Amino acid sequence: MNSCSNKWLSVTYFTECLGCFLSFLMNAIFLSLLFKKQKTPFGNYQYLMAAFSGIGMFYSLCSFSIKPNFYVTENYFIIFTVFNNLILPKSLGSISLAIYGSCYAMMLFLITIQFYYRFTSVSDPVSLACRFSLKALAFWALLVILFSGLFGSLSYILYGPNVNKDSQLSQDFLKTYCLYSDEYVYIGPQYSFHNMENKRIYHILSIGGICITAIMMWATFLIVVYFIYRIYKVMAERGLPFYASKKLQRQLFKTLILQSLIPIMCMYIPLTFMFVFSMFGVGSGSVANLISMFAAIYPSLDPLLAMLCIKSMKARIKNIICCSRNRRVQIDVVDTDYVDMRVVYALQDISVRNGDAVA
Repeated sequence: MNSCSNKWLSVTYFTECLGCFLSFLMNAIFLSLLFKKQKTPFGNYQYLMAAFSGIGMFYSLCSFSIKPNFYVTENYFIIFTVFNNLILPKSLGSISLAIYGSCYAMMLFLITIQFYYRFTSVSDPVSLACRFSLKALAFWALLVILFSGLFGSLSYILYGPNVNKDSQLSQDFLKTYCLYSDEYVYIGPQYSFHNMENKRIYHILSIGGICITAIMMWATFLIVVYFIYRIYKVMAERGLPFYASKKLQRQLFKTLILQSLIPIMCMYIPLTFMFVFSMFGVGSGSVANLISMFAAIYPSLDPLLAMLCIKSMKARIKNIICCSRNRRVQIDVVDTDYVDMRVVYALQDISVRNGDAVA
C-alpha cells in the first residue's frame, strides 16, 4: 500500500494545463500574424491554417476539461480520468473520455487533410478551387465528423466498464495511484482475463474493436507518408512544377518534413508503442501517460514551428522583438523568396476566384 503514488497523475495534470495555455497563446499569436497585412499574401490558404489553429485550440480545451490519463498492462489499455480533475459533470465521465478519443482521432484526420492540401497546392494548384472551395467545406466537415464520431463511438460502446475490468483495475489503481474505485472513471479495451479456473479467456469484442481503431489510426499515417513522398517527387522534378524557385522548393520541403515529425512524434509514436506493448503482453503501467502528455503539447508546437518557418512571420516577430529601425528597414527589402511566394499564392487565388469555371 505504501508503494502507491500519484506522481504520474500530477505530472500529467500539469502538462495538460500547460499545454492548453501554450496552445491558446501560440495559436492566438499565429492567428494575429496570419491576418495582419503581409508582403507575402497567403491567399485562401490562410483560412485553412486558421481552421487548423481553431481546431487545435478546441482539442486543447477538450484535453484540459477531461484531463485524460492512460494505464497499459498486458491485459488492457485504459483511458481514465480522476473525478477531482474532471471539469464536466461526473455523470458524463465515460462519455467525456469517448469524446476525447473522438478529438484525438479528429486531429489525426485533420493532419491528413492538411497534407492533401499541400500536395494539391504543389502538384496542381488550379484544382484547389474544386477540392477546397466553400462548396466542398460541407464534404470535408462530414468526413471529419464521420471519422472522429466512429472512433469515439467504438470506444464508448466496445470499451465501457465491466465486472472483470472493475475488479482488476480497482486493485491496480489502488496499488499504483492510491485511487479507490469511486474516485475515477475509465474506458478501454480488455484483451483477456482469467476465469475461476485461472484459464486465460480472450475478449474477442475488445480485440476486434482495437483492430478497427488501430487500422483507422494507421490509415491516416500511411496516407500522410504517401503525400510526403508524392510532394518530394514533385519537388525533385525538373522545371518549376509548382511555379516556385528551387530555393523555395527546398525551404518548403524542409518545413514540410519538420511539420511532419511533430505529429508523428507527439501523436502516432507514443500511442503506437503502448498499443504494441499491450498487445504483445508487455505492460507499461503509468508510463503510458506519456500519450496524453505529448498529445497535450502538440497543438502548441504546430503553430510555433509555422511561425519559425514562414519567413514573413519570422521577420515580423524579429521586428517586434528587436524594435530597431535598421532592422525594420532591412526587413522591408523584398527578396526573391517573397516574389516566388506571391506567384504561388496568386495562382491559388486565381484558381479559387475562377472555381466555377474550373469545375
